[in-house]
Amino acid sequence: MAAVIELSTARRIHSTTGPTSTGPGSAAATARHLPVGSVPEATAPPRLRVIQGGRSERAVQLRRTYLRRRLLVVTVLVLLVLGAAHLLSAVGGALASPAVPAPAASAATYDVAPGETLWSIAGQVLPGGDRRDAVDRLIEANPWLLESGTVLRAGDVLRVPAR
Repeated sequence: MAAVIELSTARRIHSTTGPTSTGPGSAAATARHLPVGSVPEATAPPRLRVIQGGRSERAVQLRRTYLRRRLLVVTVLVLLVLGAAHLLSAVGGALASPAVPAPAASAATYDVAPGETLWSIAGQVLPGGDRRDAVDRLIEANPWLLESGTVLRAGDVLRVPAR
């Protein structure tokens, strides 16, 4: 917790417009005989006043106002960024998706013979490239090959992807 300390001095310089008494002990006589800028001896020491809480009510209100404004600005900026991202995704999606649907994959199939593996079939149906890529393409076209416990058997029919 912070505390604000306010110092105020109780110096008073008596003016000549004060009491009309001009006797030797009067304030007016004392003020007339003091050099300019000097303080009479009977001044009180400075008073010390501690304000609990550290901030005045006005300062607390101003701080709340600024915090609310900052929150509003951040909220508006977040909404603008989200709106721009949504707009860009909608425009990007419209540009990326073709107006004409992609042609259907070739309906070519391959009947598995006894003793054949995916490696050997990939070399036959998709020649001229990396055989590993051909095996991956066969698996993509036939997702049932990835099921646990599935073994390629004679008589299975594989879909062959277009080249």
